Amino acid sequence: RAIERTAIGKDGLQYTNIGDAIRKAANELATFRANETARPVIILLTDGIPTRPEDPENQANKEYPSSYAQQIAGEAKSRSIDIYTIGLGDEVQGGFLAELATSPDHYYKAASGAELSEIYQEIATAICKKVPSVIEIIPRMNTLTFPTGGAPTRQSNTR
Repeated sequence: RAIERTAIGKDGLQYTNIGDAIRKAANELATFRANETARPVIILLTDGIPTRPEDPENQANKEYPSSYAQQIAGEAKSRSIDIYTIGLGDEVQGGFLAELATSPDHYYKAASGAELSEIYQEIATAICKKVPSVIEIIPRMNTLTFPTGGAPTRQSNTR
């Protein structure tokens, strides 16, 4: 229900730093808490409009947040981290988010929060692919113990 109620705030000043979000997620996947046998995946849910960080050399450069995010996403992908992107809302820059994703198939668009549950289910299905079970059968043979005389002995119950 919380996913379905997710909405983009329209009031007040808002900033989106997609590059740092990806960087922090990638760094978390490299910590001791990461499961070494799990597939490293980042799922980015965003309005798709990067506005931060500002270019330290030219604050008027409005393209810097996008190029910074693309650089950080490239670094994460070079570390074999899969990136799924979900653009939420009507003003999403779909082409930009598709570039950040591992492939265009890893990009999803959701006009509203009501669509997110289905998208997350689809991503979960893709991430958790089922593989055939491997069953190994090892035959075991029963053996009789023979005394040194050569033939099995029987014990009698006579009194």
